[in-house]
Amino acid sequence: MSIVVKMILRDFTTRRTRTFLTLLGVAIGIAMMVTLGAISEGTSAQLQRSFSEMADFMVSPSRGFAMGNRMDEHYLDVIRTYPEVRAASAYLGGMMFVDGDISLVVGAEEEIFSVISVELGEGRLPNWSNPEMVLGFAAAREMRVEVGDTVEIS
Repeated sequence: MSIVVKMILRDFTTRRTRTFLTLLGVAIGIAMMVTLGAISEGTSAQLQRSFSEMADFMVSPSRGFAMGNRMDEHYLDVIRTYPEVRAASAYLGGMMFVDGDISLVVGAEEEIFSVISVELGEGRLPNWSNPEMVLGFAAAREMRVEVGDTVEIS
């Protein structure tokens, strides 16, 4: 062996605590890099899934989403004629006071669930022949309602 290798090995054996701490630091660094890489890959995959489940684009009136701005349903029929369009749906949304708190309320057609995906924690999607609704988790908790309860909107 060369003299340099002998000096390195002797340094490792005489300063065992420093050698151990150095190896431990390197191992922790490598483990952190692997963990961060895995988290990054998982986050990227989740974002890809989320974006693929969302609508590709939304068409809104030129004045924006302010209250009272409407778009003729004729445009929805025109959009549906394009062969690239898999699904199109109209919705109406607005801000309301619910039990003193402001909330976003959205009304939609049955086709909305072919445009966006909804993961239900409980219950089922609405039966469109009955006056039913999907209520978000936070709103249900705030209003203290369960699946099957009657909610009055005025």
